[in-house]
Amino acid sequence: GANLLSSCTKCLAGKYSAAVGAIYVSTCLKCLEGTYSADAGAGVCTNCPAGKYSITQSVSACIDCAAGTHKIATGAGTCAACAVNTYSSAAAATCTACSTNTFSAVSSPLITSCTCLAGYTALSDGVACTPCVAGAYKSTTGVGTCTPCGVDTYSFAAATSCTTCPIYTTSNANSPLLISCTCRAGYTGVDGAVCTPCGAGKWKSAIGSVACTSCGVDTYSTALTAVESTACSLCPLNTFSKASSSELTNCTCLAGYTGTDGTICNPCALGMYKAGTGASACESCPAGTYKDQEGPGVCSTCPAGTFSIYSGGTTKDTCRGCAVDTYSV
Repeated sequence: GANLLSSCTKCLAGKYSAAVGAIYVSTCLKCLEGTYSADAGAGVCTNCPAGKYSITQSVSACIDCAAGTHKIATGAGTCAACAVNTYSSAAAATCTACSTNTFSAVSSPLITSCTCLAGYTALSDGVACTPCVAGAYKSTTGVGTCTPCGVDTYSFAAATSCTTCPIYTTSNANSPLLISCTCRAGYTGVDGAVCTPCGAGKWKSAIGSVACTSCGVDTYSTALTAVESTACSLCPLNTFSKASSSELTNCTCLAGYTGTDGTICNPCALGMYKAGTGASACESCPAGTYKDQEGPGVCSTCPAGTFSIYSGGTTKDTCRGCAVDTYSV
């Protein structure tokens, strides 16, 4: 008699058949790309899950997306690279965002691929990074410490470099603000801005925004950016100057003295006077007067009952007695 089959043969894994009463192996169809059948005898193929793919037919298992890639949809499709600032492990449906203040390259496969941005610091990769404090900087990416800003520079928080202070200003190391830059000695102005030199006739020994100090009366200074009061020199003998004098020639003769501005002045001679200051010459005392001292002073009037017809009288003896029948007051 004929041999009867005791059971049906299952389609192999990677294939399927939905037909009933099939008699040919060709009834078993290949699972298409993006699907699989894990076990023999499948009636349908299953879509590859998210994070897995297949690019050939008749597969019994889908392939994991490589670390650094992902696949959101089930079924057909390929794995896409993770974008910058994200990462993924193998078989990922989505990419995970890096921690705060970190970055990663395209297709990053690990959390430790996320490393600190320049200006931020942490003890290890893969963790949230904190900004460098104001007054420090970090120019490189990755793990590392922030470096203090040097003198004459400053930085804000999360700085990648320190900024040079404005011209003629200075700052301490670790300065956190623009206004930490303050005027040098010999210069004046507003903190955080370009400072201007102290002009001739002035000086400033302190740093900061205070004004320059004027040289005192009877002194002068030709120096710019002077940092000590010793820059103010005394005027020559018998001269004077106003405060803030910037030239030697600002030293001019006192009343009762004559000479060239900026040099020692000579006293007016006996019988001579000079009421004003400056380089003008001494004048003779007018008739009826005399002056018996050199230098400053006024001409004295001849005593009552005397007179003088000559100018430039040097003593009271130049005054003669009034004649008979005359008088003077």
